[in-house]
Amino acid sequence: MGTPFEDIYKRAAFKFSDFNFLDFEVELKVEIMHQHLMSAIVDFSRASAIPLTYAIIEEEEPDDADSERGGRRRRRRDGDDDAEKEVPEDKIKQYAFNYDLGFEEQEILALGLVFHWLSGKVLNSELLRNVMHNKDYKSYSPANLLKEMQNLRTNIKAEFTGRINTYTFRNSNLATMRTFRG
Repeated sequence: MGTPFEDIYKRAAFKFSDFNFLDFEVELKVEIMHQHLMSAIVDFSRASAIPLTYAIIEEEEPDDADSERGGRRRRRRDGDDDAEKEVPEDKIKQYAFNYDLGFEEQEILALGLVFHWLSGKVLNSELLRNVMHNKDYKSYSPANLLKEMQNLRTNIKAEFTGRINTYTFRNSNLATMRTFRG
């Protein structure tokens, strides 16, 4: 079995702190992280030396043989099988890459997840409103807050693309490399 998406989610969670995000239900948190990871996969797939293909992992109830071995079985299935074997709605779909990713690939994908999460925050209309600070009741300029968020987004994007470029030079044959225009 390859690297579970959960490993990438855990790495990304330590790169940003949004305490409101922690209040979300587990299903919503996983869905949000999943969508941002999908964007990061698209960005990194052309440069990755390892194919970034993935599949759904399902937990199955243990049968007698599994019970003797002491656990649940996991069954993989590719996205093509979704219509035949639907995952119950009350279960969170868990995904894993078809290959084991190294720490560098995991770190790049986590950083890409953070970049796409931050992009959503920068594009949030809530930043355009004045917010009262509890300590001294001063209102802060929404333009300055938005500017700082955009600067942070730009810095994260530069780090993300820089890591992809460094990874590409370390792991690719430059003569056969696909072009990356991100």
